[in-house]
Amino acid sequence: TITSQPAFAESFRERRCLIPADGFYEWRRDETGKVPVWVHRPDDELFPFAGIWASYEARDGGEPLHSCAIVTTAPNALMRPIHDRMPVILDPDAEGNWLDPDAKAQDLEALLAPAPESLLVVQEVSDLVNSVREDGPELIAPRGSVQALF
Repeated sequence: TITSQPAFAESFRERRCLIPADGFYEWRRDETGKVPVWVHRPDDELFPFAGIWASYEARDGGEPLHSCAIVTTAPNALMRPIHDRMPVILDPDAEGNWLDPDAKAQDLEALLAPAPESLLVVQEVSDLVNSVREDGPELIAPRGSVQALF
């Protein structure tokens, strides 16, 4: 819907960006409830999400609001059991095409494909990720290797 929803279409045409990441969280449902998982590259290297951005004038006359969003697509086979979509992870060779201000819509849309399953691994992690107060390497440690702090 990125090409048709007014909130995103203009940014898709005119304001694309790369959002670097070393992984992302999702929550897989099982018989016990929601289990957090850390999705990342097997080599733990960074990868670029396809992103869009916009700036808006503040209603109160203050500083403009700058916003960005990660573009999503259908899930690959690895992600399908976990969620009905996944971030668009760009191949390094596609980064320049994504950022090209003269790129044609159909060429950009072709980049919005699911990442190959071999690019990512899924690792169950601690429920600590459910708290905004937590921050540290224990948030990406394999489930069971972290003792609860409370």
